Formats: sequence, structure tokens, C-alpha cells
Amino acid sequence: MLVDNVRTVIGSVYIPPGDIKALDILESVIGRILKVHDSLIICMDGNSRNALWDNSCIGLNQIRKSVQMGYKLEDIIDKYILLINNDGTATYRSTEV
Repeated sequence: MLVDNVRTVIGSVYIPPGDIKALDILESVIGRILKVHDSLIICMDGNSRNALWDNSCIGLNQIRKSVQMGYKLEDIIDKYILLINNDGTATYRSTEV
């Protein structure tokens, strides 16, 4: 697809809760894509908590799997110099009983 006359790879990714190995796969795929393409857009539900995109996770226990996944995803973002476009809005709605 062309975005502003730049050939761009666009993908949609879902990472199941607690699946850090899926983040390893994502990192590998991003690396392979960026070896041959300059532009990449990922729409993603990463089930990962990090203050870069979710201020409500500040102060959460660091051993929570979602927080650990958030750190892993942050490392991937830093490694490939990716930008985040997220305001922290949850991708789900829950009700309290």
C-alpha cells in the first residue's frame, strides 16, 4: 500500500495475554519486514502494560505478566525506532458485578 507515496507494509497483530513468546515472534517478523521495507504500520492489541501508552499502569507490581510484556514491547519499539499512537484507551469493556 502507498501512504503519502511511500510503499508501506500494514499489519494487524493480536498478542494473547501473558504470551511473551508471541512478542519474540513479533520482534523477529518486524526485523525481517524492515530489512526490505522502510515503512511499517502495525495496528495491535498487545495485552501489554507500559507507561508509554497507559498511565494507569504506573505503580503496578512489576512481576505482573502484562507489565513484563510491556517492558518487552518497549524494547522492541526502541530497537526498531517505532512510534506509538495510543492514548491508553482500553480495547475492551468490563463490568463489575
